[in-house]
Amino acid sequence: HMLPVAFGLVQANAIINAGSSGNFSASRIAEGQYRLTSDDFNTNTVIIATCTGTGVTLGASQGPTANSLDVYIKLVSGTFTDAWFNFVAFTR
Repeated sequence: HMLPVAFGLVQANAIINAGSSGNFSASRIAEGQYRLTSDDFNTNTVIIATCTGTGVTLGASQGPTANSLDVYIKLVSGTFTDAWFNFVAFTR
């Protein structure tokens, strides 16, 4: 069973606009590249994320540590771009 462990709305500058109360942090690694970190994440964590911008694509993957997830936002041309995004993370 997958249980939701964190959710949020993250601004383009990685400031958390809304979300689960204080159980995750967000940082901007580079243009269009963000890292979400939480003690509630592990190697079984999956993320569902959507971008609030138009004309962009969004991808996500396990971060460099078990308690992190990376989010990538690109223009359809393939160029990384900063944008707000929503996410829900689930863990087994």
